[in-house]
Amino acid sequence: DKTILIHDTRTGQLIRRLTGHTGGVWTMQYHENTLASGSTDRTVRIWNMETGQCTHVLEGHTSTVRWVAPGGGGPHIAATAAAASSESTPTNESPHLLHVLTGHTQSIRSIAGHGGVVVSGGFDSTVRVWNLVTGQMDHCLTGHRDRVYSVAYCHETRRAASGSLDTNVRVWDTMLGTALFVLEGHSSLVGRLEISPKYVLSGAADSTLRVWSSATGESLATLTGHSAPIFCLEHDPDLNLIVSGAEGGVRLWE
Repeated sequence: DKTILIHDTRTGQLIRRLTGHTGGVWTMQYHENTLASGSTDRTVRIWNMETGQCTHVLEGHTSTVRWVAPGGGGPHIAATAAAASSESTPTNESPHLLHVLTGHTQSIRSIAGHGGVVVSGGFDSTVRVWNLVTGQMDHCLTGHRDRVYSVAYCHETRRAASGSLDTNVRVWDTMLGTALFVLEGHSSLVGRLEISPKYVLSGAADSTLRVWSSATGESLATLTGHSAPIFCLEHDPDLNLIVSGAEGGVRLWE
C-alpha cells in the first residue's frame, strides 16, 4: 500500500506510519535511527525513524529499486534497480549521488556491503566486488551457471556468499577475487543468504534452510518445516538465532 509501518517489537504496537513513496515498497534497511527504503517508484527514501520524517529522496534509477544496503562506517547507501546494466544511464541524478557502478550486463538482483565494499549479484550470472571510495570494480567473480539472486558479505572475514538459480551457493574471497567453496545441496533457486565468521545460511525455493561452515564449506544442518519457498532470512550471530519466513508462517531456529 506504498507505506512503511514501524512497530514496537516488545508490545507489537504501531508506532509510526511512513508515507511518501508513490509505488510499492520492495526493500528496507536500517542503521540505528536511520531507515532506507526502495520502491517501484524508482526512488530511495531516507527516514528518521524517531520523528517519522523523510530526510532525503534519492533519485536516478530507471526501474524498481529492489535492494538497498547500508555502508558501515559512513553515511553511504548503495541501491540497485532491477533493470540496471552497463548500458543504463540514471536520470534526474540526486545531488547526494557519489558513484554509478556499471559493469553488469543484465539486471542486478542483490547487493550487500559494509564500509567501503559493496558486492552485487546479477542475472548475468556474475558477482562483482566494488570499491565505494573510488567507484571502481575490484573483481568480477564467475562460476555460477545461471542467474544470481542473492549475495551476502562478511566484513570481518572479507568473504562473500552468492546464491543462484543453478541451486548452488558459492563462497568468495573478496580481497583476492577467488572462489573458496561451492556449497551443493539445495534443489532449487537460492534466494536468501547470510554469512558470518562462523556460518553461511541459505534459504531456497525448495523450502529448506541450510547451515554451512564459513571456514570449511562443510554442511552442518538442513532445517525443514516450511512448506513454501523461503523469502526472508535473518541470523543473529550473538544470540545464535535464525528467523525465516515463507508463505504460511515465520519460524525461529536456534
